[in-house]
Amino acid sequence: MSLFAELKRRNVFRVGVAYLVVAWLLIQVADVMIDNIGAPDWFFRGIMLVLGIGFPIVLVFAWAFELTPEGIKKEKDIDRSQSITNTTGRKLDRAIMVVMALALAYFALDKFVLETREDAAAIQAVEVQQVAAPTLAEPVAVSEPQPQTEDLRKSIVVLPFVNMSADPDQEYFSDGLSEELLNVLAKIDDLRVISRTSAFAFKGKEISIPEIARQLDVAYVLEGSVRSAGNQVRITAQLIEVANDSHLWSDAYNRGMENVFEVQVEISEAIAQALQVELGSVGDSGRPTDNLEAYQLFLRGRHHYQARGEASMGLAITALEQAIELDPGYADAWANLAAAYAVMSYYVSEGYTEFYQKADEAARKAITLDPRNGFGHAVLGLLHHGEMQFEQAMQELDLAIQLSPSESNAYLWAGITLSTLGYANEAIEYLQRAESFDPVFPNLQNWLYTLHVMAGEFQQARIYADRLRELDPAFELNFAGEIALAQRDLDLAEKEILEYLENPEAATMRKIIKEMFRAMREPARLPEAIQDILALQDESAFVGTFWALYRLGELDQAITDWRRVRAAGRYLRTTNILGTVWMPYDRDKLSRPELLKFFEELGITDYWREHGDPGFCARQPDDSFKCGDL
Repeated sequence: MSLFAELKRRNVFRVGVAYLVVAWLLIQVADVMIDNIGAPDWFFRGIMLVLGIGFPIVLVFAWAFELTPEGIKKEKDIDRSQSITNTTGRKLDRAIMVVMALALAYFALDKFVLETREDAAAIQAVEVQQVAAPTLAEPVAVSEPQPQTEDLRKSIVVLPFVNMSADPDQEYFSDGLSEELLNVLAKIDDLRVISRTSAFAFKGKEISIPEIARQLDVAYVLEGSVRSAGNQVRITAQLIEVANDSHLWSDAYNRGMENVFEVQVEISEAIAQALQVELGSVGDSGRPTDNLEAYQLFLRGRHHYQARGEASMGLAITALEQAIELDPGYADAWANLAAAYAVMSYYVSEGYTEFYQKADEAARKAITLDPRNGFGHAVLGLLHHGEMQFEQAMQELDLAIQLSPSESNAYLWAGITLSTLGYANEAIEYLQRAESFDPVFPNLQNWLYTLHVMAGEFQQARIYADRLRELDPAFELNFAGEIALAQRDLDLAEKEILEYLENPEAATMRKIIKEMFRAMREPARLPEAIQDILALQDESAFVGTFWALYRLGELDQAITDWRRVRAAGRYLRTTNILGTVWMPYDRDKLSRPELLKFFEELGITDYWREHGDPGFCARQPDDSFKCGDL
């Protein structure tokens, strides 16, 4: 007898089929039960492992043993003429049919009853979070709606998907999927997609969908939920047309974790079809990594990066470094790691030079792996700005904007670079472009306020200051200090600036500010105030005394202190502080020869010669510059 015939006679095939059907049914039931009781992910993986190991054992058992009326016996001990394998086989056939019928019934119940209820529950959970969730912060509210400059019908915001997993720590995954989907949609040329910062500003706040759409000036809202268990993920999504509060499209996706990238493309394709826009190259976006663990670490790292703060940035760096260890070719992970290093170099009081160098290496690695990685180019542009390589900075930032038109940080960093060079109006144009798709980004509003003060447009500056107060009351901003200083109201300016510096970490800066205002009121005390400020230099290595010395007219001392902090490796801080020379109160100092000589040494005048005069300087026939209130 052939091996095949013997396997058939001993019912090995039937036992194998019966085992697989029963195992499938057990896995489906376990998936639902484990998620409902909040069991850890490893428990489900353990069940699958046990069932997988049991399959070959059952086949061996079916080969070696036979079920007889007297019980289970070894097959070799049974007389073939007394064997009842045919009877056992018929019983197994009936058992298989019964189990398969149960499996089909369960499939139908899950697909047409339970799934429908679950989708409804997911949608309700999303609506509850967006409309009636308890909040620890004031709702976002903007003083005035943004001017509608684009086709409102082709505008959308992707709200953060609700985490419905048993583990609340999976929040990073639901947030990450939302952001990844946002990035895919942002590649559609005909669709204005609200940036991540503004979209996530409404998370956990008591604001209705129509109000969110009004504040962001969009016609459509995409919301949804994510539930993950083991290697399985369930994503529900719905597209809402705000004008008539109708669900234009909705769907649910049950996939393995390895298919999340395809789900993102499927959702974007459905949205493009619903909005009648050309999808372009989105469908060919490709997988950023084939390593699922690296992808999850990337999402976790970016989640911490967006939270800001030194502690969160440390967690972001750890997760992103681990992602790169698993997949050294993961360009997005390198780009985000570069950004985390750069931000960390701004936060820390020690080791900032090392972080800055690591940021440069990581940004260049991201671009080497993927020359079209917009965020990588944006971070490299920021680093060029810190190194005062202004030409290269603007080239990288403009390329980043071209590659990632919805990356608001690229516009912001370009605006900051231009403000350092004295181009206030041009910087405002960049930031206003970012504002069209990121209208509730606090730091964007902060810099729009600062630039309007720099341009002497105080009424517009106050509008942005009021808007920022409403968006984020805790945002640290010297709202009225600069305006009061420009209007020579020293008492109000000092009061506002000192209130802004109330935190304990700013104790040294408060001493410097008090000495500065004392000398501004009493010019006879200027030499004593300067000595007192210089005595604080060692304590102020983190920020320097440039700002105070410059405002007191001590340019040589201010430049010397700037060089001191610069030499310590404070590249971003020292470059950014140069923007204070353009403020209205200090404009009379722009004509000082030592300042113009300083600009020449830094290469700022070379940029002017190449790109045109800034707002308060004019090129002279002898190729020199004259600056001040022209």
